[in-house]
Amino acid sequence: YTFIGWTGTNGNIPQLNITIDHGSMGNKTYTANFDINSYTVTYKNGDNTYYTDIVEYGEKTTAPVTNPVKSHSYFSHWSLTVDGAAFDFDTAILDNTTLYAVFNTIEVPTITHTPTEWTNGNVTVDITSSHNDYEYAER
Repeated sequence: YTFIGWTGTNGNIPQLNITIDHGSMGNKTYTANFDINSYTVTYKNGDNTYYTDIVEYGEKTTAPVTNPVKSHSYFSHWSLTVDGAAFDFDTAILDNTTLYAVFNTIEVPTITHTPTEWTNGNVTVDITSSHNDYEYAER
C-alpha cells in the first residue's frame, strides 16, 4: 500500500501534511489513508512483450486468452524463468512480475525415400520416416 495522506479533523481530502495551530485546544482525530499498489505482469514471448496485465497487490493474474506461437514449436506454459517450471496462476502477485512463454520443439522427422521402380517415366518410391505417426500423401 502507498500512504496518500491524513483525513479527519482537517477534512475528507487526504493531506500529506497536517498543521495544528499553536494554542489549539481539544481532541483532534486523524486517519491514515492508503491506496492499494498495482503491479504489472509482463508476458514475454522471446524478447517481445506479448501481453501486459495490471494487477492489484495480492490479486492473481490471468493468462492471455490466446497462446503465443513459435515456428516449429508448440506452446507449453508460462514460467517465471526462461524454460522454467509452469507458473501457478493461484499465486498472489506481490510485485512487478515477468512471465516467459515456454515452448516444446516439434521434432522434425527424418524422411528417406528410395526409388523402387521406374515405369513409363513414373517412379515408385518407398518412404520411411523416424515418426510412424506421420502420414504422407502423394503430390
